Amino acid sequence: MLKFKSTKTKGADYPLKSKVICGCCRHTLQFATRLRRIFVCRHTRVNESAECYKLEMCEREIENLLFEIISKKAQIILNTDNTDDFSNIPLHMKQQSEYEKRINLLREEKCQLYERYVLGTITAEAYKAEKSVIDTELNRLNQAYASLKLETAVMVASKNSDDEIRRIAESASGESKLNKALVELLIDKIYVYPGNRIEIMWKVADFFAATGGF
Repeated sequence: MLKFKSTKTKGADYPLKSKVICGCCRHTLQFATRLRRIFVCRHTRVNESAECYKLEMCEREIENLLFEIISKKAQIILNTDNTDDFSNIPLHMKQQSEYEKRINLLREEKCQLYERYVLGTITAEAYKAEKSVIDTELNRLNQAYASLKLETAVMVASKNSDDEIRRIAESASGESKLNKALVELLIDKIYVYPGNRIEIMWKVADFFAATGGF
């Protein structure tokens, strides 16, 4: 379950504070309390021709919608087996190590070859011929190593991303309602439009396949 300092801190009862924006004029919606707490756009309250004139939306309605979306997505993630195969990562890491050893051995062999040439134990022609063979093999190994290293890095990054998404889903599934911790973890901004339509900007793009409008 997500942890945060205290439920008695200022603003703890307002998890969406400063997150809800008017989709028309892009000003932050403000709280108003009538029979229920609502978000209202006060920026255009004197401009009857504005698209967002008297725009308002119930706070609880937004919170319930957000929590429903987050909860459903969390359950989908937790109930879905990971189809990606990351079992080859250890093998790739081992192969990388082997490539590094072979490359270092060839570099050492190349240095020794040069020393032999300097000491005059081999001719210039022999030095050039042997150096050409070593350089060709070094080039091949370096290319193979670079390709393998990139492939491994992509696999590791993907696995780390999947692990993080699952941790977020586990945290979200442990909550009973929308709270400040969930909002700060997952939500960047919420744009409200006339007709009770909202658009959510998520912080964790991989957790949600698309933001879309609701």
